[in-house]
Amino acid sequence: MNLDQFRAAFPINQERAYLFSGAMTPACDRTQTALQEWARLWESRPLVAYDACFGQIAELRMAIADLFGIKHTRVSLADNTSRASNTAIRLLNCPAGANVVFDETTYPSSRYPWLTLTDATPRVVTREPGESHTDAVIRGIDDDTVAVSVSHVAPLTGVRHQLRPIADAAHTHGAALIVDVAQTAGVVPIDLDAEGVDMAVGTTMKWLLGPPGVGFLCVRREYLEETPALDLGYMAVEVEGESWPQATLPPLWPDSRKFELGMPSLPVLTPAVAGIRLLLEVGLEAIDKHVAGLVTRCMEGLTDLGIPVRTPSDPAQRAGVIAFDLPQAYELAAYLADVGVDVGGYDFGLGRIDPHGFNTVGDIDRCLAGIREFTSRG
Repeated sequence: MNLDQFRAAFPINQERAYLFSGAMTPACDRTQTALQEWARLWESRPLVAYDACFGQIAELRMAIADLFGIKHTRVSLADNTSRASNTAIRLLNCPAGANVVFDETTYPSSRYPWLTLTDATPRVVTREPGESHTDAVIRGIDDDTVAVSVSHVAPLTGVRHQLRPIADAAHTHGAALIVDVAQTAGVVPIDLDAEGVDMAVGTTMKWLLGPPGVGFLCVRREYLEETPALDLGYMAVEVEGESWPQATLPPLWPDSRKFELGMPSLPVLTPAVAGIRLLLEVGLEAIDKHVAGLVTRCMEGLTDLGIPVRTPSDPAQRAGVIAFDLPQAYELAAYLADVGVDVGGYDFGLGRIDPHGFNTVGDIDRCLAGIREFTSRG
C-alpha cells in the first residue's frame, strides 16, 4: 500500500485537515469496520463476540510485538499508558539510596508513579548550554541509578531522545531504561532490542490508529523471568478447565500474561489490530520519511510567521510533534476547527500540529494559511 492509498483509507480527509495525531487519530475504514462488526455481533450473537475475545487478545499482542520486533510473549495489555507505566516501575527493585533519572521532557505518567510507588530519589537533569537532551540525561546517570525514565518524544516540546546512547549509559551502571513511546510508536520505526530499551509503554489511540482503551507494556525477557506478578487476576494464572484451587495460588503464566488481570475493553481489540496492521502494510519507514518532510515544511512556515517553535530544528531530535508558543493557542485551535483544520491548542499558550502519514503538503499549507489569517486579525 502506498501513501495515497493510505490517505484514502481515512474518510475525514474528504472534508478536513486533521493534524493532531498525537492526541487521537481519526478512524480509518478498517478500524471503523472492525468496531461496527463487533457491535453487530454484540447485538445479534453476543456469545460469539465473547468467545472470540481470547484469540483477539492474543492477536493484538502479536501485532504490537511485530511493530517493535519482539516476541509476543513480552507484550502485556493494559487499559492506558499510565497503567502500563505503573506496572513497569513496580517490576524494578529499588534499593535504599537509589535514584531515578528524568529530564524536563519526561511526561507525568512516567514520572509521578515513582514518587508514590518507590523510595527512589527523583533526579531531574537540566541541559547545560549547547548540550543535547540525550547527553543531559546520560550525565545524570550514576551507580545509584535504578532506572532512567524518558518520553521518546515529549508532547510539550517535540524533543526526541536518542535511545541507544541512553541505554548504553544506563546499562553500564546497572540501571534500566523505561521509555514512553506513545508519541513515536506508529510514526517512527522502533526496534526495542536494537535500541536497548528494557521496558516500553504506550497506547493504541494515538499514532497507532486505534481506539482509546488499550495500553501496552513491552518487557525485556530478563524482567519477565525474574519478577513475580504484581496485582493478580484470573487471567494471570495458568489453569485448565475447572481446576481452580480454592486456597492456594495456581501457577502463573511464565510470560507477559501474568501482568494482565482480566478482560480488556472487548470492542477495541480488533480495531486496534486493524490500525497496527495497516501501518505495517504501508511501512513505518515510508511514514517516517513522509512525516519528516511535512514537519520541516510546517516548522519553516511557523517561523516565517514569527511564531516561536519549541520542536528542535534537527530532524534527528524530533518526530511528528510540532510544538509552538502562542498566547492565543486555544483560540487558534477553535478558529481553525471552524475552517476544517484540526490542531491542538492549550490555554497555557502552547500549540500542537502533529501530521501523520495520511496528511499531505496541502494539509500543512491549509493549516498555515489559517494561522496567518488568525494572527493577522490582531
